[in-house]
Amino acid sequence: MEISIRLLSDLCCYSGEVYNTTVDTDVVYDDYGLPYIPAKRIKGCIREAALELYEMGLMPHYNAIFGKEGSDASAFTISNARLENYDARVNGLNKFKDADFVNQQKVLSVYTYLRTQTAVDSKTGTAIENSLRTLRVIKKGLLFNANVDLENNEYLEEFKNAVSMVKHMGVSRTRGLGLVELKVENSLSTSVDHVLFKENELKDENRISYTIHLNSPLICKSAQGNQAKTEDYIAGSKVLGLIARSMGNDAYQKVMNDIVVSNAYVSLGGQRSLPGRNSLQKIKNQSYVDGKMEIVDMMYFKNDNDKEQRTPANIDYMSEKNEVLSVEEQISYHHQRPSDKSIGRATSVSGQFYQLASICEAQTFKGFIYANRETAKQIMDSVSKLGQVRMGYGRNSEFGQIDFTLDSVENATNKEILIHDADLLLASDAILYNNNGMLVADVDALKTYLNAYFGVNDIEIESPFLSYNAIGGFNVTWRRKKQIFSALSKSSCMKVHSDTGFKASYNHSYFIGERISEGFGEVVFEKVKENDCVCVYKPFTKEKNMNKDVDLTVINSLLEKEFEECMDEKVREVVANNKMSSDQLNPALSKMRLLFRTKSNYEDMKSEFEQLESANKDKCDYLMKELTMDVLNDIEKEIQNREYADFKLSWSDKKKFIKLYTAYIRELKYRVKAGE
Repeated sequence: MEISIRLLSDLCCYSGEVYNTTVDTDVVYDDYGLPYIPAKRIKGCIREAALELYEMGLMPHYNAIFGKEGSDASAFTISNARLENYDARVNGLNKFKDADFVNQQKVLSVYTYLRTQTAVDSKTGTAIENSLRTLRVIKKGLLFNANVDLENNEYLEEFKNAVSMVKHMGVSRTRGLGLVELKVENSLSTSVDHVLFKENELKDENRISYTIHLNSPLICKSAQGNQAKTEDYIAGSKVLGLIARSMGNDAYQKVMNDIVVSNAYVSLGGQRSLPGRNSLQKIKNQSYVDGKMEIVDMMYFKNDNDKEQRTPANIDYMSEKNEVLSVEEQISYHHQRPSDKSIGRATSVSGQFYQLASICEAQTFKGFIYANRETAKQIMDSVSKLGQVRMGYGRNSEFGQIDFTLDSVENATNKEILIHDADLLLASDAILYNNNGMLVADVDALKTYLNAYFGVNDIEIESPFLSYNAIGGFNVTWRRKKQIFSALSKSSCMKVHSDTGFKASYNHSYFIGERISEGFGEVVFEKVKENDCVCVYKPFTKEKNMNKDVDLTVINSLLEKEFEECMDEKVREVVANNKMSSDQLNPALSKMRLLFRTKSNYEDMKSEFEQLESANKDKCDYLMKELTMDVLNDIEKEIQNREYADFKLSWSDKKKFIKLYTAYIRELKYRVKAGE
């Protein structure tokens, strides 16, 4: 179901940041420039209204619906409120994303405008010095929709009552802003196909490919617990937790030792990327040329006479074709209001201001699930019954709304060959114990694990390029922090050699060490390189098929703004070429202003000027002759040829007349005041 939010007055949902210094209080908007209402604000307003009902004894299930801080989760999840027909609007913007008239701030100006206010001294009645403030507000009349998933339909009526009680939101709600109308719209739940293959495709040992597409930002907290930092990948433990919830505790306990879930890394063209090697370095300040860059793998570098100053390439992820990938992240600002609701805002004394780091939406991640036939069947059955899927911290509001699919399945048993020399890449952090049972992060422990895994005793490690990471976490069931310790980090790489050889497959994942079911300890063997040169590329993505549902309302509004700017430019050009002296222009302009108030079209105004010119012989009609309505048709054709052939100005003839001559009179007034 959905919550519809109609703005009955202008609204300012404060973002905590500003685009530039001209705006002191800005609204929240996305990368396209489309404003939205954060789910946390909506949920907070609903909870505030529900609390009033609870205190009056009209909402008996208040605690069950909204949960308790630090213990029980709420019984519903809510997404950010987007503009009506949001996807269609985005498709329209993507269609013209390379056009000059489309950018974030221009799109934002279609839905918002700036308001200024100042503080007044109660004694003198004048404005207090340096008190002028500018805030951006979303225009009234717009409709926003937020998706809601209520776990227990028994609470539906109480939830509806709480939603309908919300009448204001945002800042300055006591000063005329933020009057809203909220309604719960009962829409039929659409089934989501989470499994894209059939049961008969399963093998004895399976590698199931899964895809996670972010429909909202996702928070993947780091082990340090710093909320201002997020991991740039989705840990296998989060996907394992999702599977466990879908299967149920009893069923999961029986198969938990038969499942291995790898981390999900950013994907390109449907293919999972891998962390970039630590050994890759580039010349200092080196950049891409024609979309590619030649760098060096220091595991193979032997040029002692090289005097180039080199620096780590800092490649986050690489595709199979050596395309360099990175994950977009963002910081969002929030505040927790004080317990005394009469204050109405967070202050330095009460309330709490904080920030959250998250992975940006509209990115896709891929990983793998390893399971035998019976376990894979249970995973398929449980995942197929999932509805809306949310993941990560803050998933009850604003964060973690995803599309989760099991894409394909293949035989997990690859054809193995005898390998003597290979490159080893740690594709995930490795948790290792030494012979004394202590957690360590060194290559000797890794060598011991490799020998034991492949049944040999002579694997040697050469030229290691290592990095380290802190591993920790939080056990939700026990509500306790996990032990924090150091481990070999993903991106660590090295050469491995065995005289006797070991059987393995290139570019195939093996899991070594502890907690491998959560994706730890993934290692990948790669073929030995012939030289130290590595050519990396900027990613090239093909244009996706555009959704047929395209809304060009925003585009038309932007083109009309472009039209108005062209019209103003033409008016300034005409005024600059005006030959009338100031003595002639001033009385003619006064008559023009007077007639403009009484006439509604060009022909009537022109006729009046001709009569004035005939009677007074002061050449008043010159002002009408130098700027005719035909100029608007010329500008419209110019935009059609330059920007969009189907552009059609929606202004009525009266509006065209008013717009053109308002701009004309304004420019003439400036010229008179300038004394030209």
